[in-house]
Amino acid sequence: MTRKDAELALEYGADGIWVSKHGGGLENSPRSSVECVPEVSAGARDAS
Repeated sequence: MTRKDAELALEYGADGIWVSKHGGGLENSPRSSVECVPEVSAGARDAS
């Protein structure tokens, strides 16, 4: 998950964002969920 994912989620009306790598085999990123949180949080903060 990225900052842009958070911004898009809020743009489309999401009430919250859950950061999880469950099913992470579909994502081409070696980052863990906890490593994504600061970036996603910043994107959500800026988009709101």
